[in-house]
Amino acid sequence: MESQELFIQLEALANEKRKKSYVKDDPTYTGFGVMAGELRKIAKKIKRDHELAKQLWASGNSDARVIAAMIFDPEQLNTQECEQLIRSCQSYRSHDELIAHTLSQAQAAQTLAEKWWDSDDEFLARAGWSLVVAKIINKKELEKIPSYLTKIEREMQQAKGKHQDVMNRALCEIGIRYPEYTERCLAIGEKLGVYKDVKVAKGCTSPYALEWIPAGIRNREARQKPMKKPSAETDPLMTETASAYVRAETISDYIQVMSPLRQQKIEPIIRYITQKYPEAQQELYHGPHMSIPMFVIGNDSVSFASQKNYLSLYFSNREVLPALVAANPKIQRQTGCVNIRDSVMIPMEALYQAIDQTFHQDKPNETTNQLITITEDPEVEAAVCQYVNAQTSLRQERIQVIIQYILDTYPQAVPTMDYGPKTKIPTFKIGEMYVAIASVKSHLTIHFGRYGATKIVAEAHPKIKANVGCVNIPDTVDLPITQIKKAIKYTLSADSGVSE
Repeated sequence: MESQELFIQLEALANEKRKKSYVKDDPTYTGFGVMAGELRKIAKKIKRDHELAKQLWASGNSDARVIAAMIFDPEQLNTQECEQLIRSCQSYRSHDELIAHTLSQAQAAQTLAEKWWDSDDEFLARAGWSLVVAKIINKKELEKIPSYLTKIEREMQQAKGKHQDVMNRALCEIGIRYPEYTERCLAIGEKLGVYKDVKVAKGCTSPYALEWIPAGIRNREARQKPMKKPSAETDPLMTETASAYVRAETISDYIQVMSPLRQQKIEPIIRYITQKYPEAQQELYHGPHMSIPMFVIGNDSVSFASQKNYLSLYFSNREVLPALVAANPKIQRQTGCVNIRDSVMIPMEALYQAIDQTFHQDKPNETTNQLITITEDPEVEAAVCQYVNAQTSLRQERIQVIIQYILDTYPQAVPTMDYGPKTKIPTFKIGEMYVAIASVKSHLTIHFGRYGATKIVAEAHPKIKANVGCVNIPDTVDLPITQIKKAIKYTLSADSGVSE
């Protein structure tokens, strides 16, 4: 792949509103506003391409640099080149990706770690200890652990900011992963008292070593129980669909097995996590009769499972479950999870808050929230959920698919329930243009604010009737989602600035 071809892909994924939010959060950001998950997909397809990586890094574009950090060939980097790369990082985002995917695997990693960890530059010192953490996790050069602990005990209390953060993580990772050093790590943590007085949300794990290490050990033991991968051939209780879930090797494979409705529900959740928490590790945990995609940060996790008739969402912080049920009483609460049937609409605002509270963030990221939730207005969101939940299962599924497409394609669209003075139905507006959805007797009615849109949908089936400004789709007819998307694009692109 040529760099020019890749930049064409990035420009196609550009989102101006998202770019503005990224710049607000990080003034050094110079990308197109592409989400982290999309960047990872591109890098995964490319694999390792050292020459392309050098070109992308040299461009200075933030999105291109994240991809470059994932596709550099560590074996082709010498000590000087590694240092030039880390010194040229513009943000902690590219810094962390570079450490995780490239520098931690370079031959010079240990030399660089010991060279950087004493730097007066907080950014460089953090890089040195990040390399140490990577070695601890990957079980490399374990004979150096005693010297790491000696240095941590001597220096961590005086370290500042993110430098201290990553030293503390190194201490806790050693205590969690290596039982022979657990007692010493706890003693060091108690002696230094770093983060002892930090307040965290109820149910969350403190970064204080005396709390983080024991919690991490419990979590690790629970996740390391050996599990076999059954199949429909070896287990008569397992359906072919369940077998396909278990055979999945990646989260993407897992999602592909889901029905289109399940995919529509889970994709915005995954985007939210990968965009706001790029440091979250993605794992596919295999249980006796199902696989569970997990997103893990330290000892905290959010995961989901596609069951026969519902989607299960699991949170390591069980304190968040009551709020989800309160947001939509049709959600069923179980031990450690909630079950959401296909006919039930997910209260996205409450869900994102649950994710934030699980990952130690009491206050949701406002800019990310604006991109994914239906609306910042809780009254409007509640009204939309109430309207959808009042419909039959078939109507609920159809309305949710349409709404999700509008939210994904036109994040700038303004949601409201005020279609008319006496008509309260889900309506999405951009300027003078709008798309509204109404459930009427034996059919679903879609109103379009642009002449000609109804004809696009009506051409899909002779039983679909086009009226002035709206189209009626009977329940007995398959939802023509392709034509509906075209009609929505034809309508909303008129005032959105998006080309048709």
